[in-house]
Amino acid sequence: MRIQDIPDLEIIDLDHEAFSEKNNSKGRLKEADMDQSGLEDADMDQSGLEDTDMDDSASEDEETDDDGDPEESGPRKKFPLNINIHIVLLVVVVVTISFILYKYLSWGQIVDPEETPSGPDDYVAQSYDSILPLTDSEGNMVAPNLDDGLSIAIFGNGPFAEDRDSADGLANMLADAAGATVYNCSISGSYLASTQPAPDMTVNPWDAFTFYWMSLFSTDLEVNDYFAEAMSALGAEAPPEAAQVHDILSTLDFDTIDVIVVMYDAADYFAGRPAYSTETIPDIQSFAGNLKVGLEILKQQHPNTRIIVMSPAYAFSDQTDENGSYISSDIVRYGEDVLSTYVSKASEITGALQVSFVDNFYVTFNEDNAADYLSDHAHLNVDGRKKVIDRLLYALNYYDLFFEE
Repeated sequence: MRIQDIPDLEIIDLDHEAFSEKNNSKGRLKEADMDQSGLEDADMDQSGLEDTDMDDSASEDEETDDDGDPEESGPRKKFPLNINIHIVLLVVVVVTISFILYKYLSWGQIVDPEETPSGPDDYVAQSYDSILPLTDSEGNMVAPNLDDGLSIAIFGNGPFAEDRDSADGLANMLADAAGATVYNCSISGSYLASTQPAPDMTVNPWDAFTFYWMSLFSTDLEVNDYFAEAMSALGAEAPPEAAQVHDILSTLDFDTIDVIVVMYDAADYFAGRPAYSTETIPDIQSFAGNLKVGLEILKQQHPNTRIIVMSPAYAFSDQTDENGSYISSDIVRYGEDVLSTYVSKASEITGALQVSFVDNFYVTFNEDNAADYLSDHAHLNVDGRKKVIDRLLYALNYYDLFFEE
């Protein structure tokens, strides 16, 4: 057969075609799956891009300053709002409490109570001291006239009345230390506050020895001699020095006295007499009120005499704790008030009347050192009396430098 006679053959590989068709079918399915997956990935990418755009937009808005310039910032972490507020409030409370504790513990000036001031420029923290000069009607300081020597009159009770005839008595110690003539008008067993609006010999004759009635009796005013009536009513129970004091008050010209010193102890506190006046009692029936009207009388009637009030010395209550130690007078009340209230109210009165005040409760003595200067819970020993004299001399000589200039 000739080659040209051979017919053209179409070569068909059925197995190959089927295989190809099968592969093409699988390929199409795979491509479809891939296309579907691609679409989903694209959607996710698109969503991610949108979220990123939103976050970037929010970050740009938040980090833009007043001039509109964006600031660089890292990714932000979101915290639950409730937790954030609680943390802030807790921090604020802790900081506030810490600040209050710091101010409380560091407040004020620490002062050694043994170091008393020695001149006009010295300062003692937590002190009621108020040392004032004698002034004229225009407020100018008046120098004392000591041509005939220094003369001092004393009004009070226990501190100056005890051991009055002894060299260790306060009045005699003052006379020696100041080189002064001292007229001791203190009455042992007396009080500053009265129990009645006026002395009633049938109720309480001792009211005649309280400060107001003693001050009134020292003037030239015509007043009833309650003092003599009280001595008569008390008889043998009258204070042993009463006659001597009555003689001084009725004969001495107080206009010639350079200084009047007033010092009452804690007797009113122990007796439960009120520390200050209220609407229900007159002035003279309280410690500070009686002091007020008595000082007013002395200032009016003896304007050329300087007045110095010394507070009660620190005293403990007469009650003891389980260790046998006396309990603080700022804890025990015999009436309505603790002892420090008597001191603070007396300070207010003297300040209002422009009268010198020497603090024997926080400065001369205090709760920490008082036991060293007391013979019991309330009465001064010899060392305590010396400290009182030192403080009184300090007040007496406070303005000497001004007058020397």
